[in-house]
Amino acid sequence: MSDDGDRVDAQPWIDYAHEDLAGARMAAEREGGVPRRACADAQQAMEKFLKAVICADGRPPPRTHDLPALVNALPEDSQDRLWERVEEGARSLLDEVSQRYLIYRYPAERSAHSVPPEPATWEEAESAILLASELAAWAQAEFAQLRIGMPGGNPQGAPQSGQDDPSP
Repeated sequence: MSDDGDRVDAQPWIDYAHEDLAGARMAAEREGGVPRRACADAQQAMEKFLKAVICADGRPPPRTHDLPALVNALPEDSQDRLWERVEEGARSLLDEVSQRYLIYRYPAERSAHSVPPEPATWEEAESAILLASELAAWAQAEFAQLRIGMPGGNPQGAPQSGQDDPSP
């Protein structure tokens, strides 16, 4: 963890992550929606939730879309709590979504990887949205954990208690 003067604001990452998650849900719920779009938005939400927790730990996030690399950049305790919280199979889904992200986003990547015309199914989109939702809840819990261990209480940009709480 760095000194307070070097701390990176986590709030913009959380705000954008929630917007991406909302976009994924809208793409999945809208008639005529596109599962590829829902998967891409869910990946972006996952990426930003992970980066927010890295920021709340007082470090700038790595510039990558690689979800497993971002998990590895988390504090070890945060990694442990992540794997305890999410469903069985989340590691492989996180890896799969990460590997397919460029295919979801760019047509040239589809032909480079010999992917069928529609690179995502509704089942994949639903799984990705569910995992992104689980990461949202995990990130909220991590802010509470990281506040406990930080001098002065609340890390810059970490949501205050009850703020951005994904639970009903």
